Amino acid sequence: MRQKTSNLLLFLWCFAAFYGISANAQNLPLPGELMTPSVVEINREPMRAHAFAYENQEKASGFEMENSSRFLSLDGTWRFHFVTDPRTRPQDFYKTDFNDRSSDWTDFKVPANWEVNGYAFPIYINQHYDFVGREKFGGTLIPPYDIPVDNNPVGSYRKEFELPADWDGKQIFIHLGAVKSAFYIWINGQYVGYSEDSKLASEFDITRYLKLGKNLIALQVYRWSDASYL
Repeated sequence: MRQKTSNLLLFLWCFAAFYGISANAQNLPLPGELMTPSVVEINREPMRAHAFAYENQEKASGFEMENSSRFLSLDGTWRFHFVTDPRTRPQDFYKTDFNDRSSDWTDFKVPANWEVNGYAFPIYINQHYDFVGREKFGGTLIPPYDIPVDNNPVGSYRKEFELPADWDGKQIFIHLGAVKSAFYIWINGQYVGYSEDSKLASEFDITRYLKLGKNLIALQVYRWSDASYL
């Protein structure tokens, strides 16, 4: 048996060029991408073997990204909001003027699993779908398009971070090591993209959305999507 959990692991790294695109698609009761098998990403970088561009051979010799000036960890305390009914998820939480200090939000350590921190429940068996037995408006779910509309836990995250001054003019990527099962990402209130494939790292070029000094990253993570059928 294996434990199925939701988790988040991410960091920033920089390179020396520039490009990027932007789009937006969030609709109630569920965003369409979660139920469209042909869409597994929006604006995400191509999947690749793991590699990191160290600034010199000496830095690379130890294989410790944390020792590189091109690496910035986003691990630590994030502001966090959780609902089991996705129809009640916050809609404007990614905006820079949103107040995440209300009682609906709490501090949450990243990386972490929801289910072992008191949010929703872990699933330990490796047979049946994660949401087996949950019906949609009294009817049966039709794979791979349907996922529960009224019971699909959603975690919303916000974190401010300082961009290093010497990263000005460099190409900057965000690396999300494992997010189950689908998520949207915003930087400084601007929509960046979407990703599924929870057991693979997701990377986005976020150069165009950043500014020197303080920046805001926002994520909205859905426990179940059409990818859950796989």
